[in-house]
Amino acid sequence: GIQLKMLADISALYGVPFTNNVGKSSIAALVGGIAPGLLARGTLGIFFKTLPGIGSVVGAAALPVLSGGCTYAIGQVFIKHYESGGTLLSFDAKQFSASFTDEVKAGMKKVKEVKL
Repeated sequence: GIQLKMLADISALYGVPFTNNVGKSSIAALVGGIAPGLLARGTLGIFFKTLPGIGSVVGAAALPVLSGGCTYAIGQVFIKHYESGGTLLSFDAKQFSASFTDEVKAGMKKVKEVKL
């Protein structure tokens, strides 16, 4: 929901027509192509949650970092796409798969640096 709202806001900022269905499909295509290693980190976090004691701490930390990194990456990819003159309908997730993976890593790094 947050990612869809962010995409709607970015689309409005760039004057790009937005619909929920196309937005959902674009996000799903982008996230669906994410590198297996990044998804494994999230799965590993879920696994660690099952371990007594330390597992809850490790698992609880891994999932928000991955989610935050993905949200950051989605925003960055669509900003690049819109700045190059693209629209939501012309978005090709395959074209951005490498940069998406890089942006997820950058976003995860930013999330880890946030001090609450």
